[in-house]
Amino acid sequence: VIGMLATVIVSSKRPDTLHACFMVCLKSDLYQPKYANIPMTYSVTPCQRQHAFVDGYGVGTVFTATNALGVKEAVKVVEVVPLTRIVCEVDKARMTYNTRQLPNGDCEIHYIMDGPNLGSFQPHLKLQLNTMKAFIEANVAAICKDAPPLEKSAGGNIEANTVNSVPVTVDEVCDWVAAQGVDPGPFREASIDQKLLLQMDHEMLEELGCSSKIKRTKLLNAITDLGGGSSSKDDFVEVPQHAQAQQAQQTLFQLSQTQVTVQEVRRSNRYHY
Repeated sequence: VIGMLATVIVSSKRPDTLHACFMVCLKSDLYQPKYANIPMTYSVTPCQRQHAFVDGYGVGTVFTATNALGVKEAVKVVEVVPLTRIVCEVDKARMTYNTRQLPNGDCEIHYIMDGPNLGSFQPHLKLQLNTMKAFIEANVAAICKDAPPLEKSAGGNIEANTVNSVPVTVDEVCDWVAAQGVDPGPFREASIDQKLLLQMDHEMLEELGCSSKIKRTKLLNAITDLGGGSSSKDDFVEVPQHAQAQQAQQTLFQLSQTQVTVQEVRRSNRYHY
């Protein structure tokens, strides 16, 4: 089957709903486990800084995980049109999210999946999009706290917030640390990159030679600002559709397994008789 598609309408009166929809589609590692029928634990390889739409997410970002069949898969972002379109590729499949705001203020997410042997994914796709819709409607504020809307330029084009963009590489982290008035040498020696920087606490900074508690506190506050004020897990609402979809997905899986077993028995009977 080529070209499966599904569309959902996200209803919300908040002006930043389109941004929330786009962030959920873009940041698979953060949000897919919160709405997916089959949650995945992704590791993330950030894209190059010049290609980032926000915080290392953009063209070239790769999400890696082991799927339900025990197979390792890598989902790569290959196209990003701000607040409009995200295209990802994994193996021979191509997934496209198109997002837009409707005249009444609601937002539309139009999802297309192209690739071979996708027929069994259609029920899964509809379940997942409906749960995504419910998750976004219940969590627009938390999503936008976690990933704040970007500034608009005078010309109306969306621009990355370069003031608070998160440094990715060790060199970028060291440049950022130096700009905060802290010696970057220990950070370079310890190979502190984006992931480690965002995990910093008082003890880690003390190990890196920052002996002043005041300086450590200021630096930790700056790191928090880098992440845009990350939401805690408690800020997000778990929607009932999530558990329902997971149960339905399990039922679909069991049904498909039963069908496979029946087909194997029939083939075996034909062989013997």
